[in-house]
Amino acid sequence: MSIKTLRDMLRRHGVSDGHLFSCMDTNRSGMVTRAEFVRGLAMVGIRDVPSSDMTKLYEEIDVGGDGVIQWNEVKRLMEQHK
Repeated sequence: MSIKTLRDMLRRHGVSDGHLFSCMDTNRSGMVTRAEFVRGLAMVGIRDVPSSDMTKLYEEIDVGGDGVIQWNEVKRLMEQHK
């Protein structure tokens, strides 16, 4: 799954980038772990994505390479793939 595919799926489900991040960041730390990422996507209706695709997508969004996704990373990538 690519960032563009994720963006298209979010649009089809009527989910904004901010809402997606809010669903993912369940502990309100400002950072999303891999487990939160998977649960958050499921919460907005994006399920049945192969684990390898989830890992690739997570790593692509985590541009800082620190093992967590931050809001600015999500926002920047989603804007680039409009």
